[in-house]
Amino acid sequence: MNIPKIREIIALAPVRYVDVDNIIIHAQTDRRAKIDACISVIFPHEQYLLFFRKGELFSSGTIKDDEFHPASMLSILRKMKEFKKKDEDASMSFFEIDENILNGILNKFYAKPKYNLNTRFTDVNKLFSVMIKNKYNGFIEFVYKNSSNLIFVENGELSYLYLCDDLQPFLEETIKRNDITLLLDSLVHLFKEEDEGVQINIFDKPIEIEPQLSPHIVDLMEKILQKTLEELGKEHSPDNLVKYFNSGVDKLAQKVPEIKNVLIETDNIDLSGVDLDVESFVTAVALLLNEFIDKLNLVFGPMVVKKIFGIIKDFRYALEGVNFFDKSYMKSMLK
Repeated sequence: MNIPKIREIIALAPVRYVDVDNIIIHAQTDRRAKIDACISVIFPHEQYLLFFRKGELFSSGTIKDDEFHPASMLSILRKMKEFKKKDEDASMSFFEIDENILNGILNKFYAKPKYNLNTRFTDVNKLFSVMIKNKYNGFIEFVYKNSSNLIFVENGELSYLYLCDDLQPFLEETIKRNDITLLLDSLVHLFKEEDEGVQINIFDKPIEIEPQLSPHIVDLMEKILQKTLEELGKEHSPDNLVKYFNSGVDKLAQKVPEIKNVLIETDNIDLSGVDLDVESFVTAVALLLNEFIDKLNLVFGPMVVKKIFGIIKDFRYALEGVNFFDKSYMKSMLK
């Protein structure tokens, strides 16, 4: 499935030759790369999409059999790494989009359209006429020749338009006139030529889609846990510290089952298997550290909160940025 784009940056390169991690790092560190963008990876039976907002990984989704499905960024990144070890063909493209495209496509994945219909069974000409007469506000998404297209309308007038290359030649003169009624009439005529009809989604104004849990936040949480183990391991048995953490995992899993997917070892902490939204993930890690502190009270006494806060203080502002301390015993240390 082709997604509307502003500029192609990497066009259909074999996945095995592309370092996706470097693309992500570049987008986060290079000011010129702080754009709205999309990585599209086409596997034999599925397509994965990673979306950036202002250079930061923001959301994701998958397309299978022309159906759009929500998906977590972490699960997609795991699958992409696993796939690179295989011999099957897959291609990747990286392209710039803008805020309207980003909002529209994310709503296609995560919001429910006001109408979902097929032109074969619906008088769309009449529907469009009523919408324009009633000063429709929102956007129309439809798939034509395996490409998604977006039409944004404000108070019954054409606002923004993103059409695939297959449509541009047929509608070039119509587009120049910037007339929503003429544009929709032209599309209706094209739709009639499609034997199977065209699937159309009509949305109200795009709703705000929350950012997903990103590798950056996972990495931050892994670092504070790893540093806690390293520093306390100078004063106490590292093996026992790992046992305290894993005991906390077992207890917390009664409330947050996803936390069972963490891996905590003396020299390795991996939280990428905890598939939660951002707020729930950060809260889960804060509660896990609380459970760890409860165990350490028997070893270090009541000063353990201050001791651990001192260990992770270099990450304080980053942690405050994701509201880590809201559920943490260390919240009192911020005063």
